[in-house]
Amino acid sequence: MSEFWERAIKDSERGEIRDGDTRYVMFRTDVIAAMVNQLPIEARAAALESLANAVRTQGGKSLSRYLDMVGGDVEALLKTVSVTAPALGWGKWQLHRTDSTLQLVVEK
Repeated sequence: MSEFWERAIKDSERGEIRDGDTRYVMFRTDVIAAMVNQLPIEARAAALESLANAVRTQGGKSLSRYLDMVGGDVEALLKTVSVTAPALGWGKWQLHRTDSTLQLVVEK
């Protein structure tokens, strides 16, 4: 079992999956794709940009919490992110860090 599922709180009575204060909801990717595809063409770019901004903001909050979890150790943070992503169904992530860049490779 992954580190994420070991630390996640699964509360069937409340219908919740939580990692700390973060609540996760399982979505099928085809549902999200169908929603975007049903929008008028002129609205799709704005919807996707809004989603990207929300992911950046909320994902940033998760990264801050994970960084606190690992005592500020950036390498441990990258490992936490790499093992959490596939547990959430986001694919297998590899993060490669240099002094000035961070590269994300997602395996299908």
